[in-house]
Amino acid sequence: MTEKPLDPEADPVQRLAWQLRRLRERAGSPSYHALAQRAHYSASTLAEAAKGDRLASPAVTLAYVEACGGDRVGHLVAVGDGLHALTEGGMHASRRSIS
Repeated sequence: MTEKPLDPEADPVQRLAWQLRRLRERAGSPSYHALAQRAHYSASTLAEAAKGDRLASPAVTLAYVEACGGDRVGHLVAVGDGLHALTEGGMHASRRSIS
C-alpha cells in the first residue's frame, strides 16, 4: 500500500508525519506489523501516526521513534511544537530537522 504524499512545509501535522516516515525509511522500511511488535501499539495506530491527517499523541510518537531507533527527545520536541502551533492557531512550528 502506497502512502499519500506529504508536504512537510504545509503544517506541523504533516511535518511530524513526514519526519516519522523518513525515520522509518532510515530504519530500513520495516513493515508496520514489525514496528507494532517493537512499539507495543497496533500497526494501524502507527500507520495513522505517519498519515499526516492529525497529530499523533506523544506516547505513540515516542513508541514509533523508539521502534525505529530514533531520537526520542527530538521527536517529543516536534510534537510539542506541533501542538503549540495548532492550539495557538498559527502555523509557526519549529522547522528543526530531527532524526
